[in-house]
Amino acid sequence: MEHVIFGFGVEIRQYLQMEIFLYLILFSLMAGAVGKAAYGKRVNGQYTALIRYGTFARWWHSIALWVLKISVLLAGALFGAGAAFLKLAGSVRTGDEWRTAFLLWLTGFCTVALVQAVFIQFQNGYKIVFALVMCVAVVSLYVPGLPGSWIMYERSAAAMENGFSVWGVCLLQIGMDIVIGCFGHYLFRPRRGHESGN
Repeated sequence: MEHVIFGFGVEIRQYLQMEIFLYLILFSLMAGAVGKAAYGKRVNGQYTALIRYGTFARWWHSIALWVLKISVLLAGALFGAGAAFLKLAGSVRTGDEWRTAFLLWLTGFCTVALVQAVFIQFQNGYKIVFALVMCVAVVSLYVPGLPGSWIMYERSAAAMENGFSVWGVCLLQIGMDIVIGCFGHYLFRPRRGHESGN
């Protein structure tokens, strides 16, 4: 469970396959839960969104807030369960390590959730984005530096000399989240003749 919370070092071959599978299984379950939540708020036609929400902006903002809330709850539940398990196992980590790991998981997973919410609006987007997210997660295990590594405390500058900048990665992802959350509806706005719903 420690590697689910704190991630893996760059030498992935030194870890047990069971640890890697547990990480990927939990990550896929969380990504699937967020994707399902976003899919539930998907609209089949533009008029449906306009009738229910009034504007595409309101519709999109409701989706963005919904998936962000679920992301926070899932990350909190993961860390709560992880803390209880690791305490029983006798693992010792400092408060700073826990806070940094939680910040990385939270910002990274919120970005994954919003990217999923965008792709899900398109035809077959649910399957495509889930496959893409999992592909990035798997490849990132073996190629440090890819976005899938950004939730791993053990690959950050806080844990290793040449690790990624925690604040740099978090600020980049928060910036992406703000842009997607505020302006994502422009991807789905009605074509000419329906501008009143923007």
